[in-house]
Amino acid sequence: MANKTLDGFFTSGGDIIKVKAIDNGDDTYSIATAKGTAGRSAQVEGQADNLPNGEGDVWQGNKDSIPLPNPLGQQMEVFSSSANDTLLGANAREVAIEYIDVDGYAQTEFLELNGTTAVQTVATNIIMVNDFYVTKNGDGTFNNKTTADGDICICEIGDNSLMYNVIKAGGNKSLSTLRMIPKGTAYNIDVVIVSGDTKGVTIIFRTNQSDTDVDTDGFLFRIPITIGDSPAPINMPTPIRIEEGRIFKATAFTPQGSSGGTVSYLIGGRLDTIV
Repeated sequence: MANKTLDGFFTSGGDIIKVKAIDNGDDTYSIATAKGTAGRSAQVEGQADNLPNGEGDVWQGNKDSIPLPNPLGQQMEVFSSSANDTLLGANAREVAIEYIDVDGYAQTEFLELNGTTAVQTVATNIIMVNDFYVTKNGDGTFNNKTTADGDICICEIGDNSLMYNVIKAGGNKSLSTLRMIPKGTAYNIDVVIVSGDTKGVTIIFRTNQSDTDVDTDGFLFRIPITIGDSPAPINMPTPIRIEEGRIFKATAFTPQGSSGGTVSYLIGGRLDTIV
């Protein structure tokens, strides 16, 4: 069989059809298909407020590279740097943790805050924190109804220096770039908007920590930032598809001597269900 690869997707009547060639090991191939549905619109926002020299992931955490949780699954804890972020407080009262469990499936846990006192998650099988945001707020004035008073962190139990995600004070959602595609789904990137204030920064989107070159399997695309340009959507000629179980993120490469800048991006796409 000259063409040994027949993996791909096509749409039919609103359904997503996955086609895969299976090597039978005797110079013959079988074709397997699976039908799913065109999924919901899904966007990913990322921001870094103090870029380091060289390489640094686009997020608002306390390390240049976003830490990865235990691949065997783990429990985490959540706390704020402000006592006002609590169940009876005027600011953030409850957060949602969207995570991937040890079996690869998407789950959501809602957790009531207790100010600066850490509250442990019920889940003990977290392998990736995909999103983290405020779901209930207090009755305060000004912007308190929609924002956190302090930095709300989800961290390693007993080690708040090992941060997996954070909602910064004044916001209501994390701006971490790191995502794992849930089992039974695929993510299609249609458009990207990038902005920044430091000349020469390049943003690389990839599906593996070490993929920095266009010739590597995990490399998706790169976007150089030209200071002074107004953010404009970059539409993908063909949607970039990321399969289940893959991790993707954005990393900023900053020229030496140009640290301290800010960069942000928004990815627009669609999360399809494949069964």
